[in-house]
Amino acid sequence: MKITDEMNFLRSKAYLLLGILVVAAVVLIILLNRSTLSVKFTPQDANILLDSAPVSTLPDGTAKITTKPGDHVLTVKKNGYVTQIMNLTLSGGRSKSVQVDLVEVPKPIVLPLGNIKDLPVDNITTGDEDDSLMFLGSGKSALYKIQFKSDRSVDYVRQISNPGFSGITNIVWGPKKDAALFQKGSAAYFFDFQKYNFVSQQEVKFGDDIGNVAWAPDDSKIAYSYAPSSGEQSIIFADKANTNIKRALNLKDYGITNPYLRWSPSSEWLLIIPRNTDASGNKIYLLNAYTMAVKNITDTGNNQEALYSPDGNKIIYTTTSDDPSNPVKSEVSVMNSDGSNARDLGIKAIISKIVWIDNSNIAVATYDPETQQESLFKFNVDSKQKIGFSIPLSGVYITELSISKDNKTLYFVSNNHLYQTGL
Repeated sequence: MKITDEMNFLRSKAYLLLGILVVAAVVLIILLNRSTLSVKFTPQDANILLDSAPVSTLPDGTAKITTKPGDHVLTVKKNGYVTQIMNLTLSGGRSKSVQVDLVEVPKPIVLPLGNIKDLPVDNITTGDEDDSLMFLGSGKSALYKIQFKSDRSVDYVRQISNPGFSGITNIVWGPKKDAALFQKGSAAYFFDFQKYNFVSQQEVKFGDDIGNVAWAPDDSKIAYSYAPSSGEQSIIFADKANTNIKRALNLKDYGITNPYLRWSPSSEWLLIIPRNTDASGNKIYLLNAYTMAVKNITDTGNNQEALYSPDGNKIIYTTTSDDPSNPVKSEVSVMNSDGSNARDLGIKAIISKIVWIDNSNIAVATYDPETQQESLFKFNVDSKQKIGFSIPLSGVYITELSISKDNKTLYFVSNNHLYQTGL
């Protein structure tokens, strides 16, 4: 009898221990399948979203979120401020804390110069020094340089050419920013800054019957399409005086007219996109600057323009889009520089409103169908996701983008006004 009682006691104790272990296991499983995210943010009335779902917040600018482990997207936004988008990986049974401080949407920079209280801006490019920018201003009649301080405020605005320019339709800046080509219709003029020595500056006729121009990043040559009335259609390589001329490609051999040109960062490859009337033949070609060999890297046509990544390993390119619901008629894709691994990025924009931030991320300005206004955002070409920032720009239409030499500041132009935002 005594043995039986002891066995029952031991059995009950074992069941109790088993029950405790089961409960502990269940609790552990629950804990391991939960993650805690604590967010502290300013302004304190900002809106928080996790994976596009609104999150409850406290008046002190904090939010505590319990969710499943794994990859998540945190969005912090408020009208009048730059939206911040973060990709987070949360571990089971662990907590993570982040702080997000929103900054106000960029406002136009007033660029005073003498009696000019608000200097208009066109054709911006990163300057020859860190934290500087160069542009065509004063009704496209003179060139200017802006130097910024470390806090991104304007240090000075300096005129770097005599006024008197007229008829400029485009500027192709030299890679060293000590010279430029002015395009005026089908003519081009070479301009040497001579380190701001106004007396020595000259605007010299470069040539006629010139189409698209691309200046090699290593400053070794200038490539341009040439189509005189004689019927010749060529790609020309030339020096800055357009005297040492080499006919690099007969465009007629490839059925190419009026091409778009872009150099690779190494200056080894010249990217060529036809702009034929029949857009179905507008494929992407590469011309080797040393061997003069040509290769086609796309199977389909309707391509428009392109942009190499800083390391030259990727090419962003645009293709004609006929989406009637979107006013932007260019869809953006990316491929490896040899044409492999081509993929649609799911966004619509034009090349002049895209800049590479690094070898995986771009800044894009384009129409946002949701808000029906302009938006400027950071986009990862590998994950095909917005990440980092998104700026809704009510009443602002961006025409140009440029990025600082240290890739920390983004500049953009709207209605001839200059804006900047930190990256």
